[in-house]
Amino acid sequence: MPTVSATSTRAARSATYSDPDASWGHRSAVSTRASGSFYGYKLHQVVCAITGLPLAWRVETAKDAESTFAMPLLDAVKARGFRPEIAVMDMGYDHEAIYAECEARECHPIIPLRETPAVKAGKHKPPVCEHGQWTFAGSDEGGRRAAAMYTLLESAKLNGIAPSALGGERGCA
Repeated sequence: MPTVSATSTRAARSATYSDPDASWGHRSAVSTRASGSFYGYKLHQVVCAITGLPLAWRVETAKDAESTFAMPLLDAVKARGFRPEIAVMDMGYDHEAIYAECEARECHPIIPLRETPAVKAGKHKPPVCEHGQWTFAGSDEGGRRAAAMYTLLESAKLNGIAPSALGGERGCA
């Protein structure tokens, strides 16, 4: 049986694609899509959650890590006059530096945790005491906002109003 080296496999894969500037990258499994390698580019973008319109973006080769582009994009959005309060990111951004840098910019990150040994051991969970599991809202102000939001939602439900009917006329900026 012939031996195939990683170098010759990479060269063979690259030879079949015409874009010399693109690169190989890895994607995680999502929903029904399997994980694996792909050849091409990644689009990194900040999108308004209300309108769905892009506010800032970068196109990079597939090999480039997501986490290196998060803060420059967030800074670009702020330079354009927007005030992002929450950043929802995928698992590729789950790094301590991203959390700290988002908070330093007064933007709260929401990121699914990677399956690290600490997460597998349950160290990511909040403390438990005699009253139950602690819950956090990120900060005192976040707790006040969350309490107001949950009060509004639960009051709507008690009065037979669907929470989705409450609208949400809050803009992106």
